[in-house]
Amino acid sequence: MDQRILGHNDDSQSSQDIGICLSTGALRMAQNAIRPKGGWRCFAEKMKAAEDLVKRKQVYSAEHH
Repeated sequence: MDQRILGHNDDSQSSQDIGICLSTGALRMAQNAIRPKGGWRCFAEKMKAAEDLVKRKQVYSAEHH
């Protein structure tokens, strides 16, 4: 089974129309590549922790120079 992700592949459409089809497995791989592991909430928590770490390092650096 193919999933259509871009364009049309209908016989009634002009030959200039572009259609890209991916197998279900390839579509799943593409979705996994753009979706962070653990979901967006986990990703947001990790980003917040990283931002907080950078801020703490900047404060520490400013205080010790």
